[in-house]
Amino acid sequence: MPADGTITHHLARAMQRHADRVAIEEWPSGRTLTYAKLDAATSALAARLAREGVGPGSIVPLVMPRCADFLVAVVAILRLGAAYAPIDPAAPRRDAMLEPLDSPVIIGNEPGTLDPATATDPGEAAWAECATEDPAYVMYTSGTTGTPKGVVVPHRAVVRLVIDADYAQFGPEQRWGVLSAVAFDASTLEIWGALLHGGCCVVQTMPVPSLDDLATYLTMSRVSDTWLTASLFNAMVDEHPAAMAGMGQLLTGGERESMPHIRRFKHQCP
Repeated sequence: MPADGTITHHLARAMQRHADRVAIEEWPSGRTLTYAKLDAATSALAARLAREGVGPGSIVPLVMPRCADFLVAVVAILRLGAAYAPIDPAAPRRDAMLEPLDSPVIIGNEPGTLDPATATDPGEAAWAECATEDPAYVMYTSGTTGTPKGVVVPHRAVVRLVIDADYAQFGPEQRWGVLSAVAFDASTLEIWGALLHGGCCVVQTMPVPSLDDLATYLTMSRVSDTWLTASLFNAMVDEHPAAMAGMGQLLTGGERESMPHIRRFKHQCP
């Protein structure tokens, strides 16, 4: 069993404690996976990946859009003691990101990649042993000034972000909005803030939602907690403040905050 300072330790425990709760809900498709089904799906995919040569020390590229299958692949990779590298399918320097990873397999929806939606071979994979300093994922910089650089993030950093945190509340009743780009580090909070506590990842799958789309998503999907960049928060305050009024927690940051927007939002949605 992985150490208690790892993502996999807390995730395995959440799967046991909250087997019947919904772990992932895709929006607007409505597809859901309970923790029990997530356990089974990721175990089977991990067994397939192990046969392809993935194991401790591997860094597996995920060239996929934001969707439920992306999260299934992430968990399957971590089960093997490997790390994942989320890469936007439309990234202009994708080959420069893939080459240094030297992975035995690439997970994606394109020809020549392993599609997790079709990788349903029978098989089970035990949780690999891993340490708190082992890599959990590699996040690439934009590469606008040269070759994209991969930043390696260990399990410890993710656990520290969402376990026993004092800046936000996390729990099994929460429905976390997952709407950041998969290659943007805000997705770390959205995904693991939910899954390591038995909560639900409400995955918004529209590639480039408009403000109207985002307002509909936040309202109709019953998202209870989410994170928005400061600029997106400002735009939503200007156009659709009521869509954010019913949430238990709304985190914003990443850029300089506009205090007039914060004051206006607090006044309109006390």
